[in-house]
Amino acid sequence: MSTERNAPYLDYDLVVIGGGIPSYLLAEAAVQAQARVAFVPSTRLMTMATYQTDRLGNWLESLSLLGVDVLLGGGYFTGRQTFVSQGKTLGARLFVLGIPPQRPLMQIHGLAAVPYVTSEDFFKIERIPTSIVILGEDALSCTIAQSLARAGTKVTLLVPQQLLPAVDSEVSRMLQSKLEIDGIEVLTTTTPSAVDMLPDGRIKLWTSEQGIICHSLYLPLVMEDYLESLNLWAARVKVAEGMVVHDERGQTTNPRVFVCQQMGEIPSLLRRLLGFTWGKTAMPLVPTVVNTEPAVASIGLTEVQARRRYGKGIKVWRYPLLPQGLCKLVCLPNGKIVGAHLLSDKAPEVIETIGLVMKLGLRLSQLSQYRFEIPSVVTEIAQQVVYKQQTPGEKLRRIRWLAWRRWLNF
Repeated sequence: MSTERNAPYLDYDLVVIGGGIPSYLLAEAAVQAQARVAFVPSTRLMTMATYQTDRLGNWLESLSLLGVDVLLGGGYFTGRQTFVSQGKTLGARLFVLGIPPQRPLMQIHGLAAVPYVTSEDFFKIERIPTSIVILGEDALSCTIAQSLARAGTKVTLLVPQQLLPAVDSEVSRMLQSKLEIDGIEVLTTTTPSAVDMLPDGRIKLWTSEQGIICHSLYLPLVMEDYLESLNLWAARVKVAEGMVVHDERGQTTNPRVFVCQQMGEIPSLLRRLLGFTWGKTAMPLVPTVVNTEPAVASIGLTEVQARRRYGKGIKVWRYPLLPQGLCKLVCLPNGKIVGAHLLSDKAPEVIETIGLVMKLGLRLSQLSQYRFEIPSVVTEIAQQVVYKQQTPGEKLRRIRWLAWRRWLNF
Protein backbone atom coordinates (compact mmCIF):
# COMPACT_ATOMS: atom_id res chain seq x y z
CA MET A 1 0.00 0.00 0.00
CA SER A 2 1.31 3.42 -0.91
CA THR A 3 2.05 5.75 1.98
CA GLU A 4 1.44 8.87 -0.14
CA ARG A 5 -1.62 10.93 0.56
CA ASN A 6 -4.48 10.86 -1.92
CA ALA A 7 -4.58 14.67 -1.84
CA PRO A 8 -1.01 15.88 -1.23
CA TYR A 9 -2.04 19.55 -1.31
CA LEU A 10 -4.12 19.28 1.89
CA ASP A 11 -1.58 20.78 4.28
CA TYR A 12 -4.14 21.84 6.90
CA ASP A 13 -7.14 20.44 8.69
CA LEU A 14 -8.67 23.90 9.06
CA VAL A 15 -8.17 27.33 7.50
CA VAL A 16 -10.01 30.20 9.22
CA ILE A 17 -10.53 33.31 7.10
CA GLY A 18 -11.72 36.70 8.31
CA GLY A 19 -11.88 37.77 11.94
CA GLY A 20 -14.05 38.14 14.98
CA ILE A 21 -14.08 36.53 18.40
CA PRO A 22 -15.84 33.27 17.34
CA SER A 23 -13.31 32.59 14.55
CA TYR A 24 -10.39 33.28 16.92
CA LEU A 25 -11.81 30.87 19.53
CA LEU A 26 -12.45 28.25 16.86
CA ALA A 27 -8.83 28.37 15.68
CA GLU A 28 -7.64 28.20 19.29
CA ALA A 29 -9.82 25.18 20.13
CA ALA A 30 -8.86 23.36 16.90
CA VAL A 31 -5.10 23.70 17.41
CA GLN A 32 -5.47 22.56 21.03
CA ALA A 33 -7.12 19.42 19.64
CA GLN A 34 -3.89 18.84 17.63
CA ALA A 35 -5.35 19.96 14.29
CA ARG A 36 -3.15 21.79 11.76
CA VAL A 37 -4.64 25.26 11.52
CA ALA A 38 -3.99 28.39 9.44
CA PHE A 39 -5.52 31.76 10.25
CA VAL A 40 -5.86 34.44 7.55
CA PRO A 41 -7.09 37.52 9.42
CA SER A 42 -8.89 40.52 8.04
CA THR A 43 -7.61 43.55 9.93
CA ARG A 44 -10.85 45.46 9.58
CA LEU A 45 -12.99 42.57 10.86
CA MET A 46 -10.67 41.82 13.78
CA THR A 47 -10.58 45.51 14.71
CA MET A 48 -14.37 45.71 14.67
CA ALA A 49 -14.58 42.62 16.88
CA THR A 50 -12.11 43.76 19.52
CA TYR A 51 -12.97 47.50 19.33
CA GLN A 52 -9.30 48.19 20.13
CA THR A 53 -6.68 48.01 17.40
CA ASP A 54 -3.86 47.44 19.90
CA ARG A 55 -5.48 44.18 21.05
CA LEU A 56 -5.39 42.75 17.53
CA GLY A 57 -1.66 42.05 17.63
CA ASN A 58 -1.99 40.32 21.02
CA TRP A 59 -4.65 37.96 19.71
CA LEU A 60 -2.64 37.00 16.64
CA GLU A 61 0.54 36.53 18.68
CA SER A 62 -1.33 34.22 21.05
CA LEU A 63 -2.47 32.05 18.12
CA SER A 64 1.08 31.90 16.76
CA LEU A 65 2.43 30.71 20.10
CA LEU A 66 -0.15 27.92 20.11
CA GLY A 67 1.07 26.72 16.72
CA VAL A 68 -1.39 28.35 14.34
CA ASP A 69 0.10 29.60 11.05
CA VAL A 70 -0.99 33.25 10.91
CA LEU A 71 -0.83 34.69 7.38
CA LEU A 72 -1.30 38.45 7.13
CA GLY A 73 -2.34 40.22 3.98
CA GLY A 74 -5.60 38.47 3.11
CA GLY A 75 -6.09 36.14 0.16
CA TYR A 76 -8.59 34.53 -2.17
CA PHE A 77 -10.01 31.15 -3.17
CA THR A 78 -8.70 29.44 -6.28
CA GLY A 79 -10.74 26.24 -5.95
CA ARG A 80 -13.16 24.32 -3.79
CA GLN A 81 -10.40 23.43 -1.27
CA THR A 82 -7.58 25.83 -2.13
CA PHE A 83 -6.90 29.34 -0.88
CA VAL A 84 -3.96 31.60 -1.78
CA SER A 85 -2.36 33.94 0.77
CA GLN A 86 1.07 35.62 0.57
CA GLY A 87 1.69 33.70 -2.65
CA LYS A 88 1.24 30.39 -0.81
CA THR A 89 -1.51 27.92 -1.73
CA LEU A 90 -3.32 26.57 1.31
CA GLY A 91 -5.14 23.26 0.96
CA ALA A 92 -7.44 22.16 3.77
CA ARG A 93 -10.20 19.74 4.62
CA LEU A 94 -12.32 22.53 6.04
CA PHE A 95 -12.54 26.29 5.51
CA VAL A 96 -14.39 28.62 7.86
CA LEU A 97 -15.41 32.20 7.06
CA GLY A 98 -15.25 34.21 10.28
CA ILE A 99 -17.57 37.10 9.45
CA PRO A 100 -19.95 39.12 11.64
CA PRO A 101 -23.69 38.31 11.65
CA GLN A 102 -24.97 39.25 8.24
CA ARG A 103 -27.88 41.48 7.45
CA PRO A 104 -29.40 42.51 4.12
CA LEU A 105 -28.00 45.56 2.38
CA MET A 106 -29.71 48.80 3.36
CA GLN A 107 -32.50 49.53 0.91
CA ILE A 108 -32.08 53.30 0.70
CA HIS A 109 -33.20 54.92 -2.51
CA GLY A 110 -30.39 56.91 -4.14
CA LEU A 111 -27.61 55.51 -1.93
CA ALA A 112 -25.53 54.33 -4.89
CA ALA A 113 -25.25 57.91 -6.20
CA VAL A 114 -24.11 59.43 -2.87
CA PRO A 115 -20.55 59.27 -1.45
CA TYR A 116 -20.29 57.72 2.00
CA VAL A 117 -17.63 56.31 4.32
CA THR A 118 -17.58 52.99 6.19
CA SER A 119 -15.67 51.68 9.19
CA GLU A 120 -13.00 50.45 6.77
CA ASP A 121 -12.03 53.87 5.36
CA PHE A 122 -13.31 56.25 8.06
CA PHE A 123 -9.91 56.58 9.74
CA LYS A 124 -8.37 57.58 6.40
CA ILE A 125 -10.40 60.77 6.00
CA GLU A 126 -8.22 63.88 5.69
CA ARG A 127 -10.39 66.37 7.58
CA ILE A 128 -13.12 66.27 10.17
CA PRO A 129 -16.58 66.90 8.65
CA THR A 130 -18.72 69.82 9.79
CA SER A 131 -21.73 67.55 10.22
CA ILE A 132 -22.30 63.83 9.81
CA VAL A 133 -25.11 61.29 9.94
CA ILE A 134 -24.10 57.88 11.28
CA LEU A 135 -26.28 54.89 10.47
CA GLY A 136 -25.56 52.21 13.03
CA GLU A 137 -26.21 50.95 16.54
CA ASP A 138 -22.98 49.02 17.14
CA ALA A 139 -20.09 49.85 19.46
CA LEU A 140 -17.87 51.34 16.76
CA SER A 141 -20.65 53.70 15.62
CA CYS A 142 -21.09 54.96 19.20
CA THR A 143 -17.36 55.50 19.66
CA ILE A 144 -16.99 57.37 16.37
CA ALA A 145 -20.06 59.50 17.11
CA GLN A 146 -18.75 60.63 20.50
CA SER A 147 -15.23 61.31 19.20
CA LEU A 148 -16.53 63.50 16.36
CA ALA A 149 -18.97 65.34 18.63
CA ARG A 150 -16.17 66.26 21.03
CA ALA A 151 -14.14 67.47 18.06
CA GLY A 152 -16.89 69.94 17.15
CA THR A 153 -18.82 67.98 14.52
CA LYS A 154 -22.61 68.05 14.53
CA VAL A 155 -23.51 64.37 14.82
CA THR A 156 -26.83 62.63 14.20
CA LEU A 157 -26.99 58.94 15.08
CA LEU A 158 -29.75 56.96 13.35
CA VAL A 159 -30.49 53.68 15.12
CA PRO A 160 -32.79 51.09 13.46
CA GLN A 161 -34.01 49.67 16.78
CA GLN A 162 -32.04 50.02 20.04
CA LEU A 163 -28.56 51.35 20.71
CA LEU A 164 -26.16 48.45 21.40
CA PRO A 165 -28.76 45.65 21.06
CA ALA A 166 -26.38 43.07 22.61
CA VAL A 167 -26.08 45.13 25.83
CA ASP A 168 -28.67 45.33 28.62
CA SER A 169 -31.33 47.87 27.66
CA GLU A 170 -30.99 49.81 30.93
CA VAL A 171 -27.26 50.41 30.39
CA SER A 172 -27.93 51.15 26.73
CA ARG A 173 -30.40 53.91 27.64
CA MET A 174 -27.93 55.40 30.12
CA LEU A 175 -25.24 55.53 27.42
CA GLN A 176 -27.72 57.17 25.06
CA SER A 177 -28.33 59.93 27.60
CA LYS A 178 -24.56 60.44 27.95
CA LEU A 179 -24.19 60.75 24.18
CA GLU A 180 -27.02 63.27 24.06
CA ILE A 181 -25.29 65.32 26.77
CA ASP A 182 -22.28 65.46 24.42
CA GLY A 183 -24.55 67.05 21.80
CA ILE A 184 -25.30 63.96 19.70
CA GLU A 185 -28.82 63.69 18.34
CA VAL A 186 -29.82 60.03 18.78
CA LEU A 187 -32.89 58.92 16.82
CA THR A 188 -33.93 55.38 17.73
CA THR A 189 -36.25 53.18 15.63
CA THR A 190 -35.32 55.36 12.66
CA THR A 191 -34.16 54.21 9.22
CA PRO A 192 -33.77 56.54 6.21
CA SER A 193 -35.84 55.68 3.17
CA ALA A 194 -34.04 57.87 0.61
CA VAL A 195 -30.91 59.97 0.21
CA ASP A 196 -29.93 62.63 -2.30
CA MET A 197 -27.02 64.92 -3.18
CA LEU A 198 -27.79 68.65 -2.95
CA PRO A 199 -26.31 71.17 -5.44
CA ASP A 200 -24.00 72.62 -2.74
CA GLY A 201 -22.41 69.18 -2.11
CA ARG A 202 -24.30 68.41 1.07
CA ILE A 203 -26.30 65.22 1.58
CA LYS A 204 -29.98 65.05 2.49
CA LEU A 205 -31.62 62.00 4.04
CA TRP A 206 -35.35 61.42 4.32
CA THR A 207 -36.90 59.47 7.17
CA SER A 208 -40.57 58.85 7.88
CA GLU A 209 -40.72 61.95 10.07
CA GLN A 210 -38.13 64.47 8.83
CA GLY A 211 -35.35 65.37 6.44
CA ILE A 212 -31.76 65.59 7.68
CA ILE A 213 -29.01 67.55 5.92
CA CYS A 214 -25.33 66.78 6.57
CA HIS A 215 -21.88 67.09 4.99
CA SER A 216 -20.89 63.43 5.39
CA LEU A 217 -22.58 60.04 5.68
CA TYR A 218 -21.27 57.03 7.61
CA LEU A 219 -22.47 53.45 7.09
CA PRO A 220 -21.45 50.25 8.90
CA LEU A 221 -18.95 48.01 7.12
CA VAL A 222 -20.31 46.83 3.80
CA MET A 223 -19.49 43.11 3.64
CA GLU A 224 -20.22 42.81 -0.07
CA ASP A 225 -16.83 44.26 -1.07
CA TYR A 226 -14.92 41.99 1.32
CA LEU A 227 -16.77 38.88 0.19
CA GLU A 228 -16.07 39.78 -3.43
CA SER A 229 -12.34 40.05 -2.68
CA LEU A 230 -12.34 36.44 -1.43
CA ASN A 231 -13.26 35.18 -4.92
CA LEU A 232 -15.92 32.92 -3.43
CA TRP A 233 -17.27 31.88 -6.80
CA ALA A 234 -14.06 29.88 -7.38
CA ALA A 235 -14.94 27.82 -4.29
CA ARG A 236 -18.53 27.43 -5.51
CA VAL A 237 -19.85 29.44 -2.57
CA LYS A 238 -23.02 31.32 -3.39
CA VAL A 239 -23.49 34.96 -2.35
CA ALA A 240 -26.93 36.61 -2.57
CA GLU A 241 -27.79 40.21 -1.67
CA GLY A 242 -24.36 40.72 -0.12
CA MET A 243 -24.69 37.69 2.19
CA VAL A 244 -23.15 34.22 2.08
CA VAL A 245 -25.87 31.62 1.55
CA HIS A 246 -25.70 28.91 4.25
CA ASP A 247 -27.97 26.55 6.17
CA GLU A 248 -28.71 26.42 9.91
CA ARG A 249 -25.44 24.51 10.52
CA GLY A 250 -23.40 27.23 8.80
CA GLN A 251 -22.62 25.07 5.76
CA THR A 252 -22.44 26.99 2.48
CA THR A 253 -23.15 25.69 -1.03
CA ASN A 254 -19.64 24.17 -0.83
CA PRO A 255 -19.75 21.37 1.80
CA ARG A 256 -16.11 22.16 2.68
CA VAL A 257 -16.76 25.83 3.50
CA PHE A 258 -18.65 26.96 6.60
CA VAL A 259 -19.61 30.27 8.18
CA CYS A 260 -18.87 30.99 11.87
CA GLN A 261 -20.70 34.01 13.29
CA GLN A 262 -21.62 33.01 16.84
CA MET A 263 -19.70 31.23 19.61
CA GLY A 264 -22.50 28.67 19.85
CA GLU A 265 -21.51 27.36 16.42
CA ILE A 266 -17.99 26.34 17.54
CA PRO A 267 -18.83 22.89 19.05
CA SER A 268 -20.60 21.69 15.89
CA LEU A 269 -17.72 22.93 13.71
CA LEU A 270 -15.22 21.08 15.92
CA ARG A 271 -17.25 17.88 15.61
CA ARG A 272 -17.25 18.33 11.85
CA LEU A 273 -13.50 18.91 11.87
CA LEU A 274 -12.49 16.07 14.20
CA GLY A 275 -15.11 13.52 13.21
CA PHE A 276 -16.11 12.98 16.85
CA THR A 277 -16.80 14.92 20.01
CA TRP A 278 -13.52 15.87 21.72
CA GLY A 279 -14.64 15.88 25.33
CA LYS A 280 -16.85 18.72 26.48
CA THR A 281 -16.25 22.03 24.73
CA ALA A 282 -16.48 24.77 27.34
CA MET A 283 -17.06 28.14 25.73
CA PRO A 284 -15.13 30.99 27.35
CA LEU A 285 -16.94 34.05 28.59
CA VAL A 286 -15.98 36.96 26.36
CA PRO A 287 -16.92 40.48 27.47
CA THR A 288 -18.17 43.19 25.15
CA VAL A 289 -16.43 46.53 25.67
CA VAL A 290 -17.50 49.84 24.14
CA ASN A 291 -14.77 52.49 24.35
CA THR A 292 -16.95 55.51 24.89
CA GLU A 293 -16.60 57.90 27.84
CA PRO A 294 -17.84 56.52 30.17
CA ALA A 295 -17.14 53.05 28.81
CA VAL A 296 -19.68 50.25 28.57
CA ALA A 297 -18.82 46.64 29.41
CA SER A 298 -21.11 43.63 29.28
CA ILE A 299 -20.75 39.90 29.85
CA GLY A 300 -23.23 37.03 30.09
CA LEU A 301 -27.02 37.33 29.93
CA THR A 302 -29.08 40.50 29.95
CA GLU A 303 -31.94 40.78 32.44
CA VAL A 304 -34.51 39.91 29.75
CA GLN A 305 -32.52 36.89 28.54
CA ALA A 306 -32.01 35.63 32.11
CA ARG A 307 -35.73 35.86 32.93
CA ARG A 308 -36.59 33.97 29.76
CA ARG A 309 -34.12 31.20 30.62
CA TYR A 310 -34.47 30.92 34.40
CA GLY A 311 -37.89 32.41 35.15
CA LYS A 312 -38.99 34.89 37.80
CA GLY A 313 -36.46 33.78 40.43
CA ILE A 314 -33.75 35.98 38.93
CA LYS A 315 -32.30 38.64 41.24
CA VAL A 316 -31.10 41.96 39.81
CA TRP A 317 -28.72 44.13 41.82
CA ARG A 318 -27.74 47.69 40.91
CA TYR A 319 -24.68 49.34 42.37
CA PRO A 320 -23.77 52.99 41.59
CA LEU A 321 -20.28 53.62 40.27
CA LEU A 322 -19.00 57.17 40.65
CA PRO A 323 -19.26 59.45 38.86
CA GLN A 324 -22.75 58.76 37.51
CA GLY A 325 -22.07 55.14 36.58
CA LEU A 326 -23.81 51.85 37.18
CA CYS A 327 -23.01 48.18 37.75
CA LYS A 328 -25.96 45.88 37.12
CA LEU A 329 -25.62 42.25 38.21
CA VAL A 330 -28.06 39.56 37.09
CA CYS A 331 -27.94 36.64 39.53
CA LEU A 332 -29.57 33.30 40.26
CA PRO A 333 -31.36 32.91 43.63
CA ASN A 334 -28.24 31.24 45.08
CA GLY A 335 -26.10 34.31 44.30
CA LYS A 336 -24.35 33.05 41.16
CA ILE A 337 -23.78 35.78 38.60
CA VAL A 338 -25.13 35.01 35.11
CA GLY A 339 -24.75 38.51 33.66
CA ALA A 340 -23.02 41.81 34.40
CA HIS A 341 -23.45 45.16 32.68
CA LEU A 342 -21.49 48.29 33.55
CA LEU A 343 -21.33 51.94 32.58
CA SER A 344 -18.21 53.51 34.08
CA ASP A 345 -14.69 54.64 33.27
CA LYS A 346 -13.56 51.55 35.20
CA ALA A 347 -15.89 49.20 33.31
CA PRO A 348 -13.24 47.51 31.08
CA GLU A 349 -11.06 46.45 34.02
CA VAL A 350 -13.94 45.55 36.37
CA ILE A 351 -15.66 43.34 33.78
CA GLU A 352 -12.55 41.16 33.47
CA THR A 353 -12.68 40.34 37.19
CA ILE A 354 -16.43 39.70 37.10
CA GLY A 355 -15.92 37.38 34.13
CA LEU A 356 -13.39 35.37 36.14
CA VAL A 357 -15.82 35.17 39.07
CA MET A 358 -18.56 33.91 36.74
CA LYS A 359 -16.26 31.31 35.18
CA LEU A 360 -15.20 30.00 38.61
CA GLY A 361 -18.85 29.82 39.68
CA LEU A 362 -18.32 31.91 42.83
CA ARG A 363 -21.35 33.28 44.62
CA LEU A 364 -21.69 36.83 45.87
CA SER A 365 -21.62 35.66 49.49
CA GLN A 366 -18.28 33.91 48.83
CA LEU A 367 -16.85 36.89 46.94
CA SER A 368 -17.74 39.30 49.75
CA GLN A 369 -15.34 37.40 52.06
CA TYR A 370 -12.28 38.28 49.95
CA ARG A 371 -10.12 41.22 50.95
CA PHE A 372 -7.36 42.83 48.88
CA GLU A 373 -4.60 45.20 49.90
CA ILE A 374 -5.98 47.67 47.36
CA PRO A 375 -9.80 48.08 47.60
CA SER A 376 -11.54 46.28 44.75
CA VAL A 377 -14.72 47.52 43.11
CA VAL A 378 -15.91 43.94 42.63
CA THR A 379 -15.63 42.99 46.31
CA GLU A 380 -17.25 46.30 47.31
CA ILE A 381 -20.20 45.47 45.05
CA ALA A 382 -20.44 41.96 46.53
CA GLN A 383 -20.39 43.32 50.08
CA GLN A 384 -23.13 45.83 49.29
CA VAL A 385 -25.28 43.16 47.64
CA VAL A 386 -24.89 40.75 50.57
CA TYR A 387 -25.79 43.57 52.98
CA LYS A 388 -28.91 44.40 50.97
CA GLN A 389 -29.97 40.75 51.07
CA GLN A 390 -30.57 41.01 54.82
CA THR A 391 -34.30 41.17 55.54
CA PRO A 392 -35.77 44.14 57.48
CA GLY A 393 -36.76 41.74 60.29
CA GLU A 394 -33.21 40.41 60.57
CA LYS A 395 -31.77 43.94 60.70
CA LEU A 396 -34.31 44.99 63.36
CA ARG A 397 -33.48 41.99 65.57
CA ARG A 398 -29.77 42.82 65.43
CA ILE A 399 -30.41 46.50 66.21
CA ARG A 400 -32.55 45.63 69.26
CA TRP A 401 -30.05 43.04 70.45
CA LEU A 402 -27.15 45.50 70.32
CA ALA A 403 -29.26 48.26 71.92
CA TRP A 404 -30.11 45.88 74.80
CA ARG A 405 -26.40 45.08 75.30
CA ARG A 406 -25.51 48.79 75.32
CA TRP A 407 -28.24 49.43 77.92
CA LEU A 408 -26.84 46.69 80.16
CA ASN A 409 -23.26 47.61 79.28
CA PHE A 410 -22.78 43.90 78.63
